[in-house]
Amino acid sequence: QEAYDSINEFSQQIEAPLTTCAPLARTLEPDVSMRDFYKEFQRFQELIQICENSFVGFLDSIQMTY
Repeated sequence: QEAYDSINEFSQQIEAPLTTCAPLARTLEPDVSMRDFYKEFQRFQELIQICENSFVGFLDSIQMTY
């Protein structure tokens, strides 16, 4: 649910300028399907998770040397 909310927020941020500046843009077919977007979004989240986990491990290893 949290991921879904973030995706909604993200999509709204992208859509906002389109709908306010160019009403015609709404009639155009989007290049990226929601499924592809979600796949990419998940990949990005996994990457963040990996970075956080590595960083935590890195901090632990520093503390152990003391």
